[in-house]
Amino acid sequence: MISSAILEALTTKCGWQPAQTLVVGVSGGADSVALLHILKELKAKVVVGHFNHHLRETAERDARFVATLCESWRIPFEQGEGQVEQLAKVAGLGIEEAARQARYAFLFGLARKLSAYAVVTAHHADDQVETVLMHFLRGAGLDGLGGMAYHSTLAAFDEQIAICRPMLGVAKTEILSYCAARELDFVEDETNDDPRIYRNRLRNELLPLLETYNPGVRRTLLRNVEAAQADLRLLEALENEAFYSSLIREHPSGITLDRTAFLGLSEALRNRVIRRAAVTVRPNLRDFGLEMVRVAREAIEKNRARTALSDGLMIWCIGKSIQLTLDETSPDLSDYPQLKSAEGQVWQDGEAVFLENGWILRWEAMGARDFLAADEGLRLSPNHAWLAIAHPGMKLTVRGAKAGERIRPLGMPEGSQKLSDLFVNLKIPQPARVKWPVVLEGEKIIWVAGLRPAETNITDRAVGNIVHLWLERPIN
Repeated sequence: MISSAILEALTTKCGWQPAQTLVVGVSGGADSVALLHILKELKAKVVVGHFNHHLRETAERDARFVATLCESWRIPFEQGEGQVEQLAKVAGLGIEEAARQARYAFLFGLARKLSAYAVVTAHHADDQVETVLMHFLRGAGLDGLGGMAYHSTLAAFDEQIAICRPMLGVAKTEILSYCAARELDFVEDETNDDPRIYRNRLRNELLPLLETYNPGVRRTLLRNVEAAQADLRLLEALENEAFYSSLIREHPSGITLDRTAFLGLSEALRNRVIRRAAVTVRPNLRDFGLEMVRVAREAIEKNRARTALSDGLMIWCIGKSIQLTLDETSPDLSDYPQLKSAEGQVWQDGEAVFLENGWILRWEAMGARDFLAADEGLRLSPNHAWLAIAHPGMKLTVRGAKAGERIRPLGMPEGSQKLSDLFVNLKIPQPARVKWPVVLEGEKIIWVAGLRPAETNITDRAVGNIVHLWLERPIN
């Protein structure tokens, strides 16, 4: 009996309690009308949401049908609408995906307004079969073969309110029989036979062909879904552990992972961590398939500085870290000292230069006695530099590096080195170089902050007055 199967799915698999409000998406088709009728018979507390996509001439008819049905059944009704074709063009999406996003945005917005437990849809067993086939043909991996879940969240729309699909165990034929037995009217979507729509071709052409090889192919696919979902529950636990063992931080521009920890994972877990990071950065991601996972994994394994992925994602290998970002954002450089602007500024004794992400440059004049009392570790640290004062009131300049500039690093008494070569040798990532703080006296570079002081003017002896420069890391 459909009613008992749906009640069991709602309470056991979806965690719903009868006192909780449900927002039910009703298109007016047989599936959603049958679902709504069953919920009405169960005396569930429901509000109907209908979204008019303005894609068909019959869209207004469907909206009126659902509104009239709800009025006759005394069920609260809310309608949303949007020009989906226009939305698709603006967002660069296919019509089906744009319609889905607009519809779910409306339904979840309604659920938030009503403090509902979940959005409920009428996806059924035949939808599950078609979805799994689509995922398989796209190359979505085990996650795709797991199909739709009875209960899940769609982070792109709401991280708290669930989406429930209590009819996943019910076949389309059962739904039509239910409607016929109770003389339930519904509307037909004429686009269900449109061969230009990919899902329709699967339903009307591919599945009938597969049934000539295996008449029970639908049941076989559904059994495979159950097996895949059982395996996925174990993999998700392992994925969660692997992701957080690799995670350094989440930040506004994306996700930063520890490359060494990532490379210590098995190939399967690397794939899952990449997909998890991608979905975290872009929650509405739907088509990040195996090919993109392979491209990302290869970029990390080969330590490529920057690799473009699909869906506006970028992967960076920066030092010992991996970053996944949106391509319109820069990578997170909080591990490196970065000027707020590459333009120069005068720097005088006692002043602090505040850099990005909490880094600070400081300097002070000191006498020989203070220099001798300084910890030897500080004197050898690249975060500190010690200069013999050339003249009273010496002023320094801090700015970003310029193309072609050279430095004579400490330990190189003759000749000089390009700053670009210094950055390369010390494995400073390209994005961090432009605004790396370089300290000059006049036109002469005396210190690349945190990396190398220059040979000229730098002292390791207590001679007269000394300038102490240092770089402070942010306090975490």
